[in-house]
Amino acid sequence: MGTLDATDYAYFAYVSEYGKSYGTVAEFMFRSAEFRKSKEFVDAHNADPTQTHTVELNMFADRTYDEMKQMLGYRSSGVEPTTFVDNGEPNGVTKDWRNDGAVNDVKN
Repeated sequence: MGTLDATDYAYFAYVSEYGKSYGTVAEFMFRSAEFRKSKEFVDAHNADPTQTHTVELNMFADRTYDEMKQMLGYRSSGVEPTTFVDNGEPNGVTKDWRNDGAVNDVKN
């Protein structure tokens, strides 16, 4: 391993903050690479002035896309997507479904 950069130090802080432990050096290095990908995505997304929201790293930043998909349990039902009915509201109207109790506040 050569010189450590800022992302390496961010990874060490991440491991400490979330109490991560890995069984082997190989797994530690693999998770470090996944963390680096996540951090690069977050940094690029947040630097993009066209984005309407920001994102940040969380306890899942060392997971692969496939691991997250499996963990979330997504299974396609094979049903075609439904179409939306025009309710007469103009485009661009936003709705905060939390106010209607339809969804919970963001947690992680």
